[in-house]
Amino acid sequence: MAGNPTWTKGQSGNPASQWKPGQSGNPAGRARREVEVEYLAAISEACPREKWLQIVARAVADAVNGDGKARDWLAGYLVGKAPDTIPDSDPRPLLTLVAPDESASVEAWLKDIGKDGPTGPEGH
Repeated sequence: MAGNPTWTKGQSGNPASQWKPGQSGNPAGRARREVEVEYLAAISEACPREKWLQIVARAVADAVNGDGKARDWLAGYLVGKAPDTIPDSDPRPLLTLVAPDESASVEAWLKDIGKDGPTGPEGH
């Protein structure tokens, strides 16, 4: 192998047989297990699309009326689950995601947690 000119030191495997950028090694993904297929069919039968739309509409209404659990449930589907911990990093980029009329309350929150609003504790 040491004499093979197509390999370079520190490279693993044969580069000719490696996947190209954008090419998946498993395009279809793991096949569903039989039990998963059965459970998915049972759930789909018990909760058809029309019923699911009613559930979502109720959750939206509840979230709008201040129900935190409904808001969290919807957010989990819409933007994904929040990490268990937030890394101690500069939160100022998050202000770009906040509606302009809410930026003052977010800045106050940042000040409360010691980030001193949009300028940060370092003043930049």
